[in-house]
Amino acid sequence: MRVYYTDGSDPMVTDTVVSLNALAEQLGDFVASSQVELTIPAVTASSPAPYTALLPSIRFTKREGPIMVTLEPSVGLSVVGAPENLALWCSYFRFPAHATEGEHRHPEHVRRAGYISPNSLSVIIEVQDEE
Repeated sequence: MRVYYTDGSDPMVTDTVVSLNALAEQLGDFVASSQVELTIPAVTASSPAPYTALLPSIRFTKREGPIMVTLEPSVGLSVVGAPENLALWCSYFRFPAHATEGEHRHPEHVRRAGYISPNSLSVIIEVQDEE
């Protein structure tokens, strides 16, 4: 998984279909567990172009309230929210096996009261053919 970032644009999380689906499974298990926090490391050993940086990880935290995605300098992306909101947000990592490079999702594009904070960063989750 890579997490691309440039000031003023939406962070983008990329990986292969197989890896994104495995991550969706891991996140589903996390949301259903009693664990409060989960940090997923990201690959940083490649060029971030056309973005300016590759972030080191995504940290997921269960806490009451809507989804709030922020940039945490020492972590990368931080995704905080109530378990039911995290379950929906994290479901956007699941893609059909036939998804092709460039197919992407925006987990904040859901019309549900109390789902996402208006101050949350938007995130793109995109299929990439190579790891």
